[in-house]
Amino acid sequence: MGGHNGTGTAVLHAVADTVTIGARVRFGPAPARWWTVRDRDDRYVIATRRVPFLPGAEQYTVIDLACAVRSGLNTPGGAWHPRPTGAQGTAWWDGILAAVAAGRCTLSAARAVPVTRLTVR
Repeated sequence: MGGHNGTGTAVLHAVADTVTIGARVRFGPAPARWWTVRDRDDRYVIATRRVPFLPGAEQYTVIDLACAVRSGLNTPGGAWHPRPTGAQGTAWWDGILAAVAAGRCTLSAARAVPVTRLTVR
């Protein structure tokens, strides 16, 4: 288990190498909920978690390691619909990283939250 307390990009640079696909991350002290890392590149990390009040539903967040923030996409309601309903063989979050990295989608400034603490396990 790794973790780091501090501010801004120093926090993220200190733990960036430990944020691997499949790792669990938390943005605050316990009892903050854990997110599962689904995809990442050198700048962005896509993570998901279950929505506690909607059985079977998940939500996502995108961590921008360069800016030390996390947010949803700058789309109506932060929604992401990368594939037709019922499509097989891909996870619902597939494509978020490629869309953000290519500039086809941006992070929502209105929903952005600074990442001042990141724990990885």
